Amino acid sequence: MVHDPDIGPDFTSPYAAELSIAVCTSPETVQNISLATLEGYLGFFAWKVGGFAELVIELPEAGRGVLELRVREFVPHVEVWDQTVSLPDGGALTLCAPEPRE
Repeated sequence: MVHDPDIGPDFTSPYAAELSIAVCTSPETVQNISLATLEGYLGFFAWKVGGFAELVIELPEAGRGVLELRVREFVPHVEVWDQTVSLPDGGALTLCAPEPRE
């Protein structure tokens, strides 16, 4: 999903994220906004796989600069990780199982 950064959705929980994505399908929400101004959002759910297995997302080289990503992880429905990651062009994002909560 892409969204106007001035009225970005509230991702305080997985449910809020799903709801934001479900209702963000109208072209009017991003009309007259250039592609360079939009922010992209991705969400992943582990289903019928080892939900705590390592996940690697490899991005192709595209001649771009550093890509800033905000990664938030919820287990189960409780935020356990919120971090900004900088990926170089052609870099890979590796997500591992969170440490057990104390």
